Amino acid sequence: MTADAAALLVSIGCVAAFAIAFLLLRIMPAANAAIGVTTEGVAALTSKTLSEREKEAAVQKAGLRLIAHAFGLFLRFAGCAAAAAVPAYLADRSGFVPASATIARLSDPVFLIVTTVVALALVWLVSKLRGRGKAGGANSQAEQIVHMVAFVPSIQKAVFAFDNAIHRLFGRKPGAVQHVFITSLARGGTTACLNAIYSQDGIATNTYRDMPFITAPVVWNGVSGVMARKTERHERAHGDGMEIDLDSPEAFDEVYWKLWWPGKYTDAGIALWGAGDRTAKQARNLGKAYEKIVAVRGGHARVYVSKNNANIARLPLLKDMFPESVILVPLRRPAPHAASLLRQHRNFVRQQTEDRFVERYMRDIGHYEFGLAHKPIRFPGFDPERYDPDSADYWLHYWICAFEEVRRNAGAVDLVLQDELRVSPDAVMKAVLQRHDIPHDPGADFSAFFRQAEDITDETVFDPALLAQANRLYDALRSGQGES
Repeated sequence: MTADAAALLVSIGCVAAFAIAFLLLRIMPAANAAIGVTTEGVAALTSKTLSEREKEAAVQKAGLRLIAHAFGLFLRFAGCAAAAAVPAYLADRSGFVPASATIARLSDPVFLIVTTVVALALVWLVSKLRGRGKAGGANSQAEQIVHMVAFVPSIQKAVFAFDNAIHRLFGRKPGAVQHVFITSLARGGTTACLNAIYSQDGIATNTYRDMPFITAPVVWNGVSGVMARKTERHERAHGDGMEIDLDSPEAFDEVYWKLWWPGKYTDAGIALWGAGDRTAKQARNLGKAYEKIVAVRGGHARVYVSKNNANIARLPLLKDMFPESVILVPLRRPAPHAASLLRQHRNFVRQQTEDRFVERYMRDIGHYEFGLAHKPIRFPGFDPERYDPDSADYWLHYWICAFEEVRRNAGAVDLVLQDELRVSPDAVMKAVLQRHDIPHDPGADFSAFFRQAEDITDETVFDPALLAQANRLYDALRSGQGES
């Protein structure tokens, strides 16, 4: 065995010893207890029912308990460090590997990143296999830590590059990939269209199985596939009756846009992309990301389908980067669409207020459509200060500005009316697939993917003039009247 290989082996042993001690010394429960004490102290300090004397006593008590917990955490981490030092000490005393060589290897940034990602991946998988989490979420403390580390941009870029290398060596090469982009405002019917298309052979897209290492689908799907990771089907967080599991398709490709176009995302909102608003490297990275998803879905998949509501902000750029792509835009009538957006906004405000990690999760995957994480796309003419997001008119105003952008790019998109999907889902979907030469089974039945109830809502909650403007735009789009 070479000296480098021996040093690597001992270093891995040090990391393993640290990880085992971390679990045996129950550092996560101890940290949770410390956080709980801190929360209790803050709650007492801001309480409106306690007197000033009672607040002072409660805070002092919490402070003493926090000191005790902090000291306990220090001792536990000292135990982990001692455990990690044992393999290095034994290797040095036996003459197998000098301690200096082990320390040098442990200090190597590449080694630290790789071992951290591997260790976190194993923690994530073990947590999932024990049934403590659900698809699309990260409920246990261990999963939350893995999620937060996995979404550090530098780690996302590092594992993307590593995944590319593995794909070049061992991955399936799908050849020419057809790109289909499904986009609209949220609640417009994009998920139903995605599920319908993904039900056909030869179609690839992101699934919950790609979480949390979205930028490394080749390696991550290989690892999680070996571990036979599973979850039971359950209703997604939107509360709309749609059930999901790890193999359910979902919109995760906004992660790529955030990673390679970070300047587009500001506190004020998300800026629009124009044609040519990219570098060659950005376009190459995005194309590679889509190609790898097609590769890992296996079989004879050759079509990448993206369901990403934020792509409505980059219609010209999509056509610039992928000239032969298909852009499908489901079009829902403005009143029920805006009303649905408002309901979901209130739903996610409630969820994210009760559990702030839900907000963190939505921000990380780029789902800014509603809730505390809402970050509006800055369509021309949109004024976020004009209405309160908790009002119906805010979302109707947003609808108008969004679909004026669609109207300006009418020649690049294929509008699919949601009303028609409700009445004749099978015929409409087959016509769309046939029109764009998207592979499908002529005998398939798409009816089960779409609601067939009439799409109605209380229109009196909207400003009449604003609603009239929205309806005129809807009629123009429906009749194929692009921007003159």
